[in-house]
Amino acid sequence: MYRSRFLPRILGIWLRVACFAWLALSFTGLLFPAYEDKAFKITQAFALGELAFMLWLFIMGARPKRVAVPA
Repeated sequence: MYRSRFLPRILGIWLRVACFAWLALSFTGLLFPAYEDKAFKITQAFALGELAFMLWLFIMGARPKRVAVPA
């Protein structure tokens, strides 16, 4: 998503960080279940990158860019 230029780069970065946030939350739930609440509170802001991506698609749409045809 970062290099494809399909979305703004900040959303691509945020999606990548969200991936690692979900992984951290999953491993915390498996290995340290007592700290899952704290891990969720920390990773919640990062995991909202998926919601931002969905909102961007909803507002901007998934329209392909028009290519100029040479005359």
